[in-house]
Amino acid sequence: MTQYEVKWSLRQSPWAAATGVFNTIRQTNVIICAGYHSRDICPQGDLEFDEQNTKGNRYALEMEIGDYAIIFERGNPRTALLVRISSSTYRKVIPEITIYRKWEYQNPMYPNSDVVEVCLTGHQTCDFTHSEIMIAYVRDVEVICELDYNTQYAIIETYNSLRTSIIRNTRPERFITI
Repeated sequence: MTQYEVKWSLRQSPWAAATGVFNTIRQTNVIICAGYHSRDICPQGDLEFDEQNTKGNRYALEMEIGDYAIIFERGNPRTALLVRISSSTYRKVIPEITIYRKWEYQNPMYPNSDVVEVCLTGHQTCDFTHSEIMIAYVRDVEVICELDYNTQYAIIETYNSLRTSIIRNTRPERFITI
């Protein structure tokens, strides 16, 4: 058995429209930087920080290679994914992930957005009128395992209830043994 210090808790849900998050991470081996996940925000070259994007900036600047993170999936309070951060932040075109949009649609969480779903390419579950391949600032990750509520309830219960894009774990429950 190995003990892990889970330094970060993350949610991966661009525009609150991501589906199949765990499968997406397993297939791409990347996690997406909060607020830096669209073609217009991710131009060629170095990441230009938006002072208003404190969560995305924390993701890009404070997480270290080798840190462990627990990732939650929207609507799934019983499981989480444990990953190890294996790269610095960089810009990536991700053909495995598609942003599905719909004309005259207004995303309830992001009123200036027409995004209806973000998921693995070809796995959409909704109607759409147009789409684009994801371009985002990402970090490479190594998936360690999926955590189940029945065996790792303390960390899942503690950090799932906080439900934020990124939080540094400081409570005693951040240590888990698998």
